[in-house]
Amino acid sequence: ADKDERRFPIVLMTCRGSEQVAVEAIKAGALDYVVKSDASLREMPHIAERALREWRNITDRKQAEEALRQAHDELEERVEQRTAELVKANQELNREVEDRRRAERAARQSEELFFKVFHASPIGITISTLEDGRCVDVNDSLLRTIGYTRDEVIGRTVADLGAWCEPEDRVRIVRELKAGEGPVRRHECPFQKKSGEVCWFQLSVELIDIE
Repeated sequence: ADKDERRFPIVLMTCRGSEQVAVEAIKAGALDYVVKSDASLREMPHIAERALREWRNITDRKQAEEALRQAHDELEERVEQRTAELVKANQELNREVEDRRRAERAARQSEELFFKVFHASPIGITISTLEDGRCVDVNDSLLRTIGYTRDEVIGRTVADLGAWCEPEDRVRIVRELKAGEGPVRRHECPFQKKSGEVCWFQLSVELIDIE
């Protein structure tokens, strides 16, 4: 047997020997070749010690090979498991990315729809901050009604424009909105246009979160 494959050392003892047989025995994997004689018998303890030492070497090597094989199998299993986890994580990430893209597309479509409805509406509409009434956006219908340009209105408060003839009207509306009493509907109050003309508006107010 191959020396690397044998499980234990082999000592071949014979009563008749020859150099050719000895060479063939060693080639075949024998640890030693012994011809019976008084001298060889006296050497048997040393031969046995050598055989035991070789057996321990073989055993240690087999154990090391088995440990290495197990470690390799465990590594392969961990790599396979980790690869599966990465594939799953990548699939989930791709789904999240696609979901986010769909959400972004839907948001853009919704924003575009709102923009078109907001600016195409024949009813005057403005978006302003709750605390100080600072104008965020205004449609053309309202600009035509009050006589201001967009640049004159965007970023300014109703106090800057002096539009509220009775400022307590706005205070009351803001208080109702903050109290959670729902949107204000068809509240009639006087407003002053840019020209100074005072006219009555029917005001409806709704709380929105623009971000």
